[in-house]
Amino acid sequence: MTRIKHLSYSSINLYQMCPRAWRYRYIDRVPSPPVGALLFGSAFHGAIESMLIQKHTADSMGDPEAHFLEAWRETLEEERNADPAWKTEEEPAELLDLGIRMLGVPAIIDTIQALDLAEVDGAPAIELRMETKIPGLPVPLVGYIDAIAADGVPIDFKTSGRKWWADKANNDQQPSFYLAALNQAGWDRNPAMAFRYYIFTKTKNPVAQIIETRRTPGQLFMLFEQVLDIWKAIQAEVFPCVTTTWKCSEKYCDYWPRCMGAA
Repeated sequence: MTRIKHLSYSSINLYQMCPRAWRYRYIDRVPSPPVGALLFGSAFHGAIESMLIQKHTADSMGDPEAHFLEAWRETLEEERNADPAWKTEEEPAELLDLGIRMLGVPAIIDTIQALDLAEVDGAPAIELRMETKIPGLPVPLVGYIDAIAADGVPIDFKTSGRKWWADKANNDQQPSFYLAALNQAGWDRNPAMAFRYYIFTKTKNPVAQIIETRRTPGQLFMLFEQVLDIWKAIQAEVFPCVTTTWKCSEKYCDYWPRCMGAA
């Protein structure tokens, strides 16, 4: 079996959703086709990063459209270098227009403009690599925190096809991963263990949402137990196919043809 050098939130989340899909991605290294929503989210995230860094260092975010155009160009170049047969269900021009339209909404720009960043080692707290060590786990949990606000609360930027609701944020495991990493790193500016999602909707009338959720020490320890259980299952090569989740479909599973052929 391929040696696993680290785990991550996305890795754990995929195993929980379908262990067989996890095996295809992380053991068999089966390439997955690019998905328009992921490419768009990466570019939109990159544009927000660039705007916030410029605001932090130069007191002005600059032209949002220009930031997105550059982020979109870089995203496409990266994807085409990795997979020359780049394709997605959405036309690139449609996704480009969507990003420009979203960043033309005053309420979205106001939301980004109002976000002030903390500093870490003298630099704006953007895209911070974090490692968490769990007792009994021989590899680290690795992740990247999108940003940390000036009040010390970590942030994750999301693009979404619809508005979020509070329970979605409260039930998501991602905050536990990053809060555990920050606690282990000695970050003491967020005693309430809060986490904020900035959600930007791709709806006909795009909106920006800010949803804050919190975690308890007990929830972090529960996460550690879940990760250890998954690690033990991986080492035992337990990779069943799970057909009861939304991801198990021709539309959403990257490995549908291979999996169905094996079934």
